[in-house]
Amino acid sequence: ILREEYRMPPQKDHFTDEQKAFIRDNCHAMTYQQVADHLGKSKKNVERVARIMGVSYYKTGNLHPNTIYPDSDVLRVRTLRDEGMLFREIARILDISVSVAVWMYYKRKTKADTIARQHMSQ
Repeated sequence: ILREEYRMPPQKDHFTDEQKAFIRDNCHAMTYQQVADHLGKSKKNVERVARIMGVSYYKTGNLHPNTIYPDSDVLRVRTLRDEGMLFREIARILDISVSVAVWMYYKRKTKADTIARQHMSQ
């Protein structure tokens, strides 16, 4: 009643060190909602703590649920292009369009790219 009348401050939703470690360790495998359900906390609080800790739940590559082209194809495009092969030839080999081959080489991020980016920022 006192909290409803703003006579007492709201209770803080504290996270233990183990819970924070769980948030950090599962950022690539789980969503905010899954982590919140596991910890018995609200999604909003998990998002807040992750943001404060500098942990990103941004999914790329095979980690993203809507991935169309697997990381193995992206790595193959990169390898072939680095060996000097034209995008036209790469597209023919992998049976994809030239624009997709170019996109995969320059823009598509893999799971390893995301993990490396996160470790570099720490």
